[in-house]
Amino acid sequence: MKYGTLTRCCTGGNIWLKNWSEVNSEYGGNPHVGRYLGVYFGIGIGSAALVVLQTLILWIFCSIEVSLPCSHFDAFSARPCAGALSQIAVLVNVHEAGMKTLHRLA
Repeated sequence: MKYGTLTRCCTGGNIWLKNWSEVNSEYGGNPHVGRYLGVYFGIGIGSAALVVLQTLILWIFCSIEVSLPCSHFDAFSARPCAGALSQIAVLVNVHEAGMKTLHRLA
């Protein structure tokens, strides 16, 4: 899911509020308040649902992508110094893989 979808939802809410304020100015009051509030509420709930969906997708795919290099993690090295260097190298690779995934999904 792209960032643009969420931006469109926010823009849609702003356009709806602009339309509502123009109608209020034209009529001098609030005709059909329930309809305007309902649509604005729907836009807000839809936007929140898209944020939750995007977060879940990022968690799922990033955790799978990052967990693959971790499966080769050698925590029991014969030499402590080599083991520490190996752990640092693996962590750097895991971080780079996670960042590549985030950039690809964004």
